[in-house]
Amino acid sequence: DIALSGGRLDLIGRSNGTSGTETLGVLHSVAGENQINVQRAGSNATVLAFSSLDRTAGSTLEFTNDTGGGTLGSTGSNPRVTFTSSPTLERTILPYAVYGDGTTPTAFAGITSGRLTAVTGTDTAQGSWGASTIAANTADQTMSANRTVGALNLGSGIDVLQSGSRTLTIDTGGILSTGATASTISVSTLNVGGTGDRELITHVYGGVLTIT
Repeated sequence: DIALSGGRLDLIGRSNGTSGTETLGVLHSVAGENQINVQRAGSNATVLAFSSLDRTAGSTLEFTNDTGGGTLGSTGSNPRVTFTSSPTLERTILPYAVYGDGTTPTAFAGITSGRLTAVTGTDTAQGSWGASTIAANTADQTMSANRTVGALNLGSGIDVLQSGSRTLTIDTGGILSTGATASTISVSTLNVGGTGDRELITHVYGGVLTIT
């Protein structure tokens, strides 16, 4: 097993032209932001294989392929992270985990056939948001009524605003904000869906995210 508390784990592929797999036990995400970077040295597969994932509330995970060689999570001659026992998804994503095919995350992480993959979301207008929508809008959204959305993937400078007094419920609690230009979420009430103790999980890269 391996436990990370604000740590980083790198797996660099073999430079001799052969594929390689590093097999570990449970990945424990204990505290803080934890980074997992898997990259190939040549043009062959590099695989980091875990048995399962155990996460403590409050911790986050960032999965990257720093060199950008191949496509993180794809089959064949590509770098990837796998789980024998896949972690449970919420609305197709792991709201506490993000994916970057390069050094900067651009999507929420999901699982496809045991492989960690990207869930980029859809450019769905706020009037059509629902609890299963992973919204990745290309323009600002002004809420005309109370809305529920699965998660928000805010690109550079994309804002979520309100007309009147509105409540925004993020079903999974996941917010990803990327790009050099600041983004704003400005609503009267911001809720997290589900029951019991739930987390609002923000991942901010490159700029500033303001929630008011």
